Amino acid sequence: PLDPSSKDNGIARTFISNKRKDNYGGSFENRSRFALEIIEAVLASVPKDFPVGIRVSATDYLEGGVTLEEIIKLLKLAQDLGLVFADISTGGLLPCKIPLAPGYQLPYAKAVKEQTKLKVLGVGLITNAFQAETALQLQACDFIDIGRAILSDPNFGFHAARDVGAQLENVPGEKVFALKH
Repeated sequence: PLDPSSKDNGIARTFISNKRKDNYGGSFENRSRFALEIIEAVLASVPKDFPVGIRVSATDYLEGGVTLEEIIKLLKLAQDLGLVFADISTGGLLPCKIPLAPGYQLPYAKAVKEQTKLKVLGVGLITNAFQAETALQLQACDFIDIGRAILSDPNFGFHAARDVGAQLENVPGEKVFALKH
């Protein structure tokens, strides 16, 4: 899958929240134009069955900033072009107070999942298998995108499988140690 990021300081992201006065600023349609043009170009350059998605910031947490409603509208337009998944995050472009807590971005992912037909990746301080499994069971998202936990534990996937009682077959010998520790 390919993910032309529109999150944090990605160039497409800066257009969605910009204050420009030309064809790429002002109205929602203008501010969305650049992201949609990127998506169209990417889709035109890959096989039709190649999954393309985007990572978006669902809110800036700032008055006058990007809102969840606008992002859902953008994602519906992108879905109509052929986008198949969205990785839902929040904040990151401008300084703001972010309500950090385990799974704090999952409500945004759930809203996108409920209002689009896209496959949705959920993020937000998900640091263990139980948090991830709970998010999936509550249908807050279709997939979990884990970052920091994997950076601090390269065997996170094996540990998560062990923690939820998954039976793994054909595990390489060097990884058996990871499963036991």
